[in-house]
Amino acid sequence: MKRSLFGKLSLSLALIVMAGSAPLASAAGNDLGVSSTSLGNIVVDGKGMTAYYFDNDQVNSGVSACTGGCSAHWPAITSTSATPVVSEITGKITVIAGTNQIVINGRPIYTFAGDQKAGDTNGQGVGGIWYVISPSGVELTPAEIAKAKSAPAANPSPIAASGPSKSKIKSPVVKLVAHATGAQVLATDNSNKGGSPTGSAEATFRLDTKTNRLCYSVSLSLLPGVIAAHIHSGAKGVDGGVVVPLNPAKFNKGTTCISVAPTLMADITNNPALYYVNFHTKAYSAGAIRGQLAASK
Repeated sequence: MKRSLFGKLSLSLALIVMAGSAPLASAAGNDLGVSSTSLGNIVVDGKGMTAYYFDNDQVNSGVSACTGGCSAHWPAITSTSATPVVSEITGKITVIAGTNQIVINGRPIYTFAGDQKAGDTNGQGVGGIWYVISPSGVELTPAEIAKAKSAPAANPSPIAASGPSKSKIKSPVVKLVAHATGAQVLATDNSNKGGSPTGSAEATFRLDTKTNRLCYSVSLSLLPGVIAAHIHSGAKGVDGGVVVPLNPAKFNKGTTCISVAPTLMADITNNPALYYVNFHTKAYSAGAIRGQLAASK
């Protein structure tokens, strides 16, 4: 996770956006600092951009598992020195030799290309493997955040003690849709050829968070020869990794159901805009058409 694809922020803009937050690294030219957000106090880089852990990294390995295309979307946070300057961070700070990628408690850290400005946390929970970091170096998963916010009140009210009303209990089933077109494929994909000029697809998804089953149906139009299709992690305009494979042999033939890991199921349900469907053909190996997931209306 590193710099944003959407442009560099000036120091003055970073200070304006993050006004009222805890002191930022950008305020004193540090490599890392701390910002106060809705997720709690989190680590940010010298420009106020949110830092993330990657669950595929092995602690104390001295290397990053985010290479190739991954590093384009999750650039490493580096320092010009082997001894990074930090503010208000209590976790152990080191660097990876040779690259000077900053490491907290033995884990490399990154920014996310989908974060457009200081204070954004769009990478939180993407794919169930990317999470923001507390000043002590704890990975702030939803469970950790809930635990931090669950300190009991000194005198809970009778209403709070009685629990939520049934009308506020969410249904375990969530319905999502995606309208995929070639226009949504990045122009730089397929050797700068972009996507298919004619193909499209309508995809519907039924996610049951109680059974962790994802059921889908796909209707293709003017797109012959689909060889693969997947749900990927990635906001609009950002390419990301595969998180759920789909079976092209089942398209235009009704509904197919598969099992999905609980953490990933929860994240897709809560953050559908951070995921997209991509359909591949031989002529468009990087994706002929794509469409962001959205709540069904």
